[in-house]
Order: sequence, then structure tokens, then C-alpha cells
Amino acid sequence: MNLHNSYSRRTAHPIFLPAALVAALLFAGCGDEDVDKFCDTSLSANIDATLEAAKLLETRAKMIEGDVASACASIAKDLGETDFNEASVEEACRAADRAIAAHLELGIEIDIIATPPVCHIDAQARVDCEAGCQIDIECTEPELHVRCEEGKFAVECDVDCEANVEAYCELSGDIVADCEGSCQGYCEGGCEGSCSGTCDGVCNGTCEGELGGDGRCDGVCKGSCEGTCSGSCSGTCSGSCEGSCRVEVEGKAECDARGDFYCRGGCTKEVSPPRCEGSFEPPRCEGDAECHASCEAQANFAAECTEGSIHVEVRADGEGAAELVDTLEANLPKLLLVVEGYGQLFKDAGAFVRSVERLSAGLRNNFACALVKIEALGNAVASTAAAAASVSVTVEFSACVSASASTSGASAGEPTCS
Repeated sequence: MNLHNSYSRRTAHPIFLPAALVAALLFAGCGDEDVDKFCDTSLSANIDATLEAAKLLETRAKMIEGDVASACASIAKDLGETDFNEASVEEACRAADRAIAAHLELGIEIDIIATPPVCHIDAQARVDCEAGCQIDIECTEPELHVRCEEGKFAVECDVDCEANVEAYCELSGDIVADCEGSCQGYCEGGCEGSCSGTCDGVCNGTCEGELGGDGRCDGVCKGSCEGTCSGSCSGTCSGSCEGSCRVEVEGKAECDARGDFYCRGGCTKEVSPPRCEGSFEPPRCEGDAECHASCEAQANFAAECTEGSIHVEVRADGEGAAELVDTLEANLPKLLLVVEGYGQLFKDAGAFVRSVERLSAGLRNNFACALVKIEALGNAVASTAAAAASVSVTVEFSACVSASASTSGASAGEPTCS
């Protein structure tokens, strides 16, 4: 028997390996730098934006969950609750809710004057992300300040603004004593605009409290105040500002040594990335819709928010009123930061989760592209679903405790968190 010929005959037939194994061997060791080889430009940009947004959503979900649990636990403990898990949002906020209700049931009546949180996105980062989604490379997007809601765009500058660009000086501190501008916080003084707070003078608007015959409001004034406003002021605050005070200026020289200089348009030397504190228009140039949505999600999940302020006015005193006021003023801003700040930015987290699922499923028809990122996308599907659920629960319990503190009248003293 010819062993050589026998061996040759047996191995002459082709060997068929499973397609997945062939691909795995072919693309073994592929990394981020290989994505463009197997994915078109907009798909590659969509994958990158999606994965970055997923990572941000997961990180922020954990952050706000921890912050809310801590704030609720502080309220509960300050008001005498002890038997609950401080690390659990549900348990800590239910305990806070019970404690607030118990204090209000004793006949304490309060008014809460709240200044909302302020959030801003990194406008330049979003635009840079969207560039990869664009189909028509000849198209040019309008400048950043044009796409941002009017009056809500700013960039910190080290020199004067470009021509015809408005400027302001931002004065920050625990309390700005001599604010003569827009107060992003609690104003104590004159208010040219709408005052949402107590008015030591004539309230030209709605008075939530007793309105005297002379027009003076013993309660919360929502309108212009001819006198001293103690609360948030929609126009110019002339007095002290607890928060940041923005004073309109002609140039940087007026701001030096006082605060940070910002332009509402361009400047020749930027100190920080441009920020938009309002709505940001979608891109006008044609591009991949899913990719643009991922860039928007990435910008929203990366946005920075700063706390507003809370002032509590006691209308009817009672045992434990001081403790209630102190803990609400210290901790309620953290809950409102989630409800009115991050909660609004993350309201479409559920839709983002579904887009991640669609992207992952769609790549099954593009096996080479999928193989490079399949593990990361698979992890993103699971992590975003869990993060979105966490955000939903956190916002829900932040809102119910905030509502409990704001309850008055017949329903006061009844827990609101189910």
C-alpha cells in the first residue's frame, strides 16, 4: 500500500469551516482603528457616537442615583427616620416622603421658592460628532450661536468679543452682594421683571397668599414686584444674588478681576468650549438620521447641570419646623437638579435604548463591520437598558419627594411616593 498516495487522496478534498469561524480568524485582533475598513463613514460615526453615549448614560445614571439616594437619606435622617436602606433610591426616598408628611401633618405650613437648575451642552462637541453623519460634504452648517436658542449661547473668552457680539461678566460666589444684572439664583432686592417669591411691596401679578388692600402680598408673588423681591427674578436683580450674577458689559476690561468674561457669539481666543443653555437646533445638512440622534443623545448625556436654590418660608410654625426648613434647603436642590435638569436631558433615554437595539440588529447584515464592534454593542444594549430604567426610577422618586415637600392644604401630611 502506498501510504503517500493514500494520504494525498484523503487530503485532496476541500475542508469547509463554518463562516463565523472563518470570519473570526480573518478579523482576529481588529480594533477601533479597523472600523473604517469594514463600515461606511456614517455607520462608523453612528457606532462611535452610540457607544460613547451609552457609556455616558451608564455613568450618569449611577451618579444621579447615588446623589438622589444620599439626598433622600439625609432628609429622612434629619427628620427622624432610621429604618431604611440609605443606598436604595426607593427606600431612602420613601423614608424622606414619610418624614416630610409626618412633619406637615403637625400643622406646619411652608412656601417653597425654587430657582431652577441650569444645564448646558458642549455645542462644539456635538457639532464635531455630527460631522461624521453628514452625507452632503459640500453643505455647511450655520455657526454654533445661530443653532442655539437665542440668548442661551455663550463662550468664555480671554479677549474681547467679535464685532456686534453681546458680552457679559459672570460673578459667582455663595452670595454676590452687589448684583446689578440677571441673577441665576435667589435674588434679594429690586427686580425689574417677574418675581417668583415673596414681595415686600406691591405685587403686580398673582399672589399666592394674602393680598392686602395696598397690593402687598403676604405669600409668594408671581409677577413684577414694586419693592424687595425675595426669590427668583426673571429680569434685572438689584441687590444680593445667591448663585451667579450676569452683568452686561461692553468689553473684557469691565469684567477683569470681577468674574469670568463671556461672549454670546465668537471671540478670537476661547478659554472654554462653547456652551448652549437652551434648545439646540438639529443640523440642516442632510445626514444619517440615526447617527444624528446618537450625537444628540451623546451631547445630552454629557451635559453639565448646576443646582438651583431653595428657600423655604414658614407660613404656619410648629414643632420640627426649623429641622424641616434646614433639610429641605440643603437637600431639595439636589432632587430638583434631577427632576428639572438631568431628568429633562435624559427624557429620551428609552428611545436611545431602542436605537441601540436597532443598530445592533442591523449590523447582522454587515458581518465584517459587526465583528469589530459586536461585543461592545452587545454590552451597550444591556447597559443602556439598565441605565435608562435606573434613570426613570430615580427621576420618579426625586419628583415624588419634591411634590411631598410642596404639598399644602387638605392633602398635606399624606405620603406621595408609592
